[in-house]
Amino acid sequence: MLIKYGIRMPDVDFMIKAVHLAWIPRLLKHGNLNWKLVPDFYLRKLGGLNFSLRCNYDVTFLNSKLPSFYKDMRSFFDELKTLYNYDLGQMVLFNNREILINGKPFYMKEWFSKGIITISDLLDEQGQLLSYQAFKTKYKCKTNFLNYYQVTSAILVSLLSRSRNNYLQSFPKNIFLENHSTIEFNNSTKLNLETAKVKDFYRLLNTKVHYCSHTGPTNISGVNPGQ
Repeated sequence: MLIKYGIRMPDVDFMIKAVHLAWIPRLLKHGNLNWKLVPDFYLRKLGGLNFSLRCNYDVTFLNSKLPSFYKDMRSFFDELKTLYNYDLGQMVLFNNREILINGKPFYMKEWFSKGIITISDLLDEQGQLLSYQAFKTKYKCKTNFLNYYQVTSAILVSLLSRSRNNYLQSFPKNIFLENHSTIEFNNSTKLNLETAKVKDFYRLLNTKVHYCSHTGPTNISGVNPGQ
């Protein structure tokens, strides 16, 4: 792989991961393309690829019938989020490895359609969990008391406490909406999931891990490759 100051061997492991990750923009393209039917079918059960990638998911909970290629793709993306300490997904109710019902994360399409996405959406103005009746009045969901109790009981105390703080600070819920294509890994690193290429994913992985200066030839002006 050619770089500005010489030749640097690519990290083969990162290149394999980047090739997998480069399928994300393809899967995000709209339209009922034949090759997308299988992954789209299973990913819709998670709220779609764009949304579910931003969640605090765990690939071990994915449907066993989802082809391994797409599981690997999601695993590599989770690795990428971990490298950049992306943790906004912890506040999301759905596909959250830390919020389990019957031992598994969950996704509720009707709740999502009503704008219920984060833990904060279940809190009142005082930061307390909504009563079942208050929840029904606010969102008009066809949800029985048992379902609501299962969800609220599954939320860890630590997440609830953090959500109360985010509630007061206006958590950026819009980043989880379908039409939001850019993911912000941290304050200085953003990526457009609809246009990203193999090189973009490779750079994100490589930059975060191989951060040390590389030895090698200098250019004519004597600038070191690591500078």
